[in-house]
Amino acid sequence: MVSRPVGRAGLYLTAEGRRGEFDDDREDYVWSEEEKLDLYNLTSFIKDNSLELIIPFSPEVADKIFTSRIRLHSLLFINSTVQSQVELVEEAKPVAKEFKGKMLFILINVTEDLSHVLNYFGVSESDVPTARIINMDSQKKFSISGDLTVDSLRQLCQEVVDGSAKPYYRSEEIPEDWDKEPVKVLVGKNFKSVALDPTKNVFVEFYAPWCGHCKELAPIWDQLGEKYADHENIIIAKMDATANEVDSLAISGFPTIKYFPAEGKEVVDYTGNRDLETFSKFLDNGGVLPEEESAEDDDDDGEEDDEEGSEAKEEDDTGDQSKEADESAEVPANNTSKDEL
Repeated sequence: MVSRPVGRAGLYLTAEGRRGEFDDDREDYVWSEEEKLDLYNLTSFIKDNSLELIIPFSPEVADKIFTSRIRLHSLLFINSTVQSQVELVEEAKPVAKEFKGKMLFILINVTEDLSHVLNYFGVSESDVPTARIINMDSQKKFSISGDLTVDSLRQLCQEVVDGSAKPYYRSEEIPEDWDKEPVKVLVGKNFKSVALDPTKNVFVEFYAPWCGHCKELAPIWDQLGEKYADHENIIIAKMDATANEVDSLAISGFPTIKYFPAEGKEVVDYTGNRDLETFSKFLDNGGVLPEEESAEDDDDDGEEDDEEGSEAKEEDDTGDQSKEADESAEVPANNTSKDEL
């Protein structure tokens, strides 16, 4: 078994993990005699261990965070001008060390220009100090229960690692006039009762307020709502997907348009042209595009404004801690049913 230093990082590699005088300061990359030294795993190990135990978030370090092989990210939201909150970060370092290798710990200072991160996690400046955890693969988010303390942080981290924590989903309050106009307004709290109503066929636009394509679509969507206002079994609706989330429904680009048919049938992802005539044919045909309308022009492909991409352009590649990802929008497969939602 061999132990040897790697560069200036102070890391030591060891086969079967023999330890020595550097136990307190080193991190061991361990592999068995049967395994070969894997370059990808080794470089990922070095990159992950080159990060601070609790990483102050900034555009400069964002790429290392987003590309880390560690997919659970714990975000600590604090106000750096409040001494007690700064001290809390120091007190949280033993927890970060306990979960090292399983979870990255990231510091979000609300005094910095990180409003997009706060919005994505549904955190306001008055909420701090607080914590959120995100699974970067599933995009599920988890919230601290009560006040942020070392013990409550440790408990949340353990529950997320164990798989027993329940994710949370953002929702605005239900507007008093949500159903007064031809286009119904959905939020997280009324989405299931409206969109998944087994007696209705519900056509929903998921939009972002800043999305240019959504703004272009708005008057057409209003016309569609007016056209079908008197249809008893058809509802035209919209939801701000930057402020509202629904379990088992991932929205990656804007606008995203989905048709939720009655009787719990399979949800349909609308991929046709975004004009009143095509929308109408789709609805009159029971949620099926006429054959000649079933494929969009190449110019329309990838037209959606991607949530993380647009935010990243506005927010210096910080992404959706909202990427916590900056990817082009893709149309998801038509394989989600109302029952699954």
